[in-house]
Amino acid sequence: MISMSPVESYPQLVEKFPGIDHTEPQALGRLAFYAAVHALPDEFMSASSFDEGHEPWHSEVSDVLYAVDSWSEDNIGISRLEMATRIRDRKLTEQKITLLSESLDSLASDQGLDLLLEFLKEGNYRVSTEVAPSPLFPEGRTAYKAVHEYIDPKTKDLHIPYHSAVVDINDEPLDSRLNDYLETEYPMRKSVEEAGIVLGDLEMISTEEFEELRSQYGAKAAGLMCFKKRSDLINKALETTANTITVKIPPFIPVDVAMYEAWLVDPSSIDSAIEKLRKDIIGLTESDYYGDTMGFVVIRSSAVKSEDGDTHTGAGVYESIAVDPSDSVEFQKAVDAVYASTTSQAALTYQNGIGVEEESMGLVVQQYSETQGKRTRDRDSDSFFGHANSVGQNPNLVEVNTNAGELIYDGVALRGQPLITDMYSVGQFLHTHPDHDTPLRSATRRVGDIAHVVVVAEKLFGKPMQVEFVNSTVVQVRPLVIKTQESEVTFPDDLIPVSEVAAVGVGDLELEKLSLRGDNTDKRGFLVFEREYEYTISRNHAGYAAFPEEGAVIIMRPSSSGHIQAICREKGLLCFYPNKNSSLGQIEDVLYGDQEDYSDDASPVKLRFVADGYNGKIYKI
Repeated sequence: MISMSPVESYPQLVEKFPGIDHTEPQALGRLAFYAAVHALPDEFMSASSFDEGHEPWHSEVSDVLYAVDSWSEDNIGISRLEMATRIRDRKLTEQKITLLSESLDSLASDQGLDLLLEFLKEGNYRVSTEVAPSPLFPEGRTAYKAVHEYIDPKTKDLHIPYHSAVVDINDEPLDSRLNDYLETEYPMRKSVEEAGIVLGDLEMISTEEFEELRSQYGAKAAGLMCFKKRSDLINKALETTANTITVKIPPFIPVDVAMYEAWLVDPSSIDSAIEKLRKDIIGLTESDYYGDTMGFVVIRSSAVKSEDGDTHTGAGVYESIAVDPSDSVEFQKAVDAVYASTTSQAALTYQNGIGVEEESMGLVVQQYSETQGKRTRDRDSDSFFGHANSVGQNPNLVEVNTNAGELIYDGVALRGQPLITDMYSVGQFLHTHPDHDTPLRSATRRVGDIAHVVVVAEKLFGKPMQVEFVNSTVVQVRPLVIKTQESEVTFPDDLIPVSEVAAVGVGDLELEKLSLRGDNTDKRGFLVFEREYEYTISRNHAGYAAFPEEGAVIIMRPSSSGHIQAICREKGLLCFYPNKNSSLGQIEDVLYGDQEDYSDDASPVKLRFVADGYNGKIYKI
């Protein structure tokens, strides 16, 4: 039996209601009943009046007391006991939800879904859908179904209909943490798991397989053939999996080096073979995409020894020619021109320089990937093309170089979720965001798949790779030739950083703080921007002139605009900023000390900035 004597302090509250300091639902329920009978002093109605500890359970107590106060004022027609019971049950549910959401983080997708569905069934949750008006229901109606009815019996996937919601028997929506798991985390996690299984089961591209194809068709053809063989398996295995990309490679035909050997002896001897090749490529690449004509094909060189190797690329040495295959004469001329480039003076000089005494040439005849112009209703329809590197300036970065500029992706995140994209957060894998006022911003939507593809190529070939692309289509895949940097940045082991964050640039600098209001064009030092957008809209600094000739920039609260990051890349400055995996820690204490004034006029400070192009650490001097 709970004593009805008044409670005047939190120590008395803890004594009277054991377990309340651990927010036990039963204790909170007893408190609710007690508060309804014997009002507590006003000090318990405000979280601001709690003792100096400000323990989390204080807010729970406040929540209960406000609920009791509302019950008293609204006179909702239920007894004190029923009111207290509802509060207790609500707290029990909240506790279960917290424990459940924590458990979901450590479980595989199907295990997590089973556990969540069991919770929904026990709690009588259901799916609520607003049905459009009809003759019998002119104002529309709400239809309800059990959650398990929306599970696909074949794939075991859960598909909650659009404009529907999971609600309890009182039509209260499901807790946001669990709802997020159902709508976003579960399908994404399941996709990641399925993609991981598919990639894990694929046979790696062995040296023997590649070399055998290279000797027969040349290196360029061998790379495409090996990659397409695996990508076809990937696309087939994941065709019903949500959130996964499709690896797109234009149709192509590899041509044996034997045709080149015959051409060397007598060019006319391969006329019939070229004509057959022309007809084969027309049959392979015809589509409704081009209407009455199928457009162009590109005849690419595929040298055996001096092209697309681990130590040499042969880039630009040999011819690659786009031609209309409906024109048999021009098609044959294009083949002859590519073959002739094998022994051009430029090619022979290159071959001699890398130690190749005699070269042989295969071909890749491939559907030409057209670039598209602007369409009035699609502002992101501009074409983007270029090459992507699975390893960037830092091995944790992935570079996608486009005709509109360079996109930098987080290679760690990409390798953790290869072949996975999320249409609702296009830039989730970006390491730095491009300025939203440039065409490069649109490129994130058009070439984002390529960042995944080049990482998958790296996995399958077992080495750093480079792919050429047009939008999301891969036209060539080859080893990435990497030159060792003359100097490497290492983080000091004997110092504890005040901040560990993401970074742009590579360097190790000791710098003094500069003023945003001054002209720092010829100076060396570091700047601090409280917010990214300050550079664009603030009048409290000197604009572009505020950036130093040499130094670093700290962005306390970056945005997706990428303005300041873009300027730092342009000027060769180090840039330090928090992302979803890092924070600036105690940097404000170091910058401003005990001062309440966070303005740019705060006392001078000197810091050491170390960045490897991916991670950044700031040290106090």
